[in-house]
Amino acid sequence: MPVAPAVSMRLLAEEHRTGTDEVLLTSPVSALGVVLGKFLGAWLFLVCMLVPTLAYPALLFMVSDPAPDLGPMVSGYILLLLQGTLYLAIGTAVSSMTSNQTLAYLATLFPILALLLAGSLASQTLPELLRPLHEAAQIGRRGSDFARGIIDTGHIVFFLAVSAWCLALAHASLEWRRWR
Repeated sequence: MPVAPAVSMRLLAEEHRTGTDEVLLTSPVSALGVVLGKFLGAWLFLVCMLVPTLAYPALLFMVSDPAPDLGPMVSGYILLLLQGTLYLAIGTAVSSMTSNQTLAYLATLFPILALLLAGSLASQTLPELLRPLHEAAQIGRRGSDFARGIIDTGHIVFFLAVSAWCLALAHASLEWRRWR
């Protein structure tokens, strides 16, 4: 959780602070290309950080007499990639809206915490209209399915759709800055 905001805080905020975003936004690359390029670079960095952890399941398979269940391990890595995608997309959107890296870090960390703590809120205190939204935003409930080895396409669609929405927000922010 704290890694994704740290990786994403400089993606676009540093460009804006140093003034290099003017060169970037007037280049022949579209704003969508800039957002996707920055995001994919951060995502590949996250994947490179996860690759060494594959040694642990390999070691577990070598030393365990009954081989461990592969389902929860695979679904756990899929969950890590999906959550990392979502967190980096939130960070990319926030980084596109500010020129301060510290603000970008904190403004990314707090929505992530809000998503994680949404499950601990008492849904009985929410109005009836907001309860379905509260249920849908619970990342903990989605993560528990992955922990049991259940890969639900509804959960995958949730993570990818919210990530795409955040990247579209970053694109809109860059386009607004370009035409401003």
